[in-house]
Amino acid sequence: MDHGWSGVPTKSESAHEHLKQLVIEGRLRPSRRLSPTDLAALLQISVTPVRDALVRLEAEGFVAGEPGRGHFSKPFTVEEQRDLQRQLFTSFLTCLDEVARDQGPAVRAALSAWRDAVAGLPEADTALAFVAAYDRLLIGLADRATSAIQPRLVRNAVERTRYVRRLDARQAGRRAAVAAGIDAVGARALEGDLMGAIEVLRGQARALGVELPHLVAEANAQISSLRFP
Repeated sequence: MDHGWSGVPTKSESAHEHLKQLVIEGRLRPSRRLSPTDLAALLQISVTPVRDALVRLEAEGFVAGEPGRGHFSKPFTVEEQRDLQRQLFTSFLTCLDEVARDQGPAVRAALSAWRDAVAGLPEADTALAFVAAYDRLLIGLADRATSAIQPRLVRNAVERTRYVRRLDARQAGRRAAVAAGIDAVGARALEGDLMGAIEVLRGQARALGVELPHLVAEANAQISSLRFP
């Protein structure tokens, strides 16, 4: 989280983080107007920082904005989720290839930590823990890359796809496929086989395309039942 000059989050920054978490966790009904007044009452702050936060969230793709009408929560769509997850695949490969060339041992350690994290996950929180480990791997590689924009792009895509990816990770077969794909891409990147890694990711994208319409429909059905806002 960005902080003000004092090192303490401003009210706008705190509102942004709080509202973003509501979106990430699927706690806003889709296509509903986000009243700055109601949200300010929820957060117990004034309306101005809430409006600032909504503008920023719109720029980041977390909420929709309509001139003259305000801001609205967004339903999940197949197109957006597909594009964001493909962006994650691309960023993963870009960062992995760059980091593997200069920091091979660090990449091996990151992949080993990933495998350890997803081995023998307890059934009660398997999907949550699996996705959390995947996120750590993606963000960790992006943070090691030289591009200043990659960490921001990866975090944004990770957060905006997390709800749907958790639904996907409930299936043991899908978890196994994703894990095998990550390991295969990592192995090829470490060998300098970029084309081989790209082929693996294409296979991952095709498999995701089959599952995604069902996952998006389920995600929208779940959040449509919420009472807030």
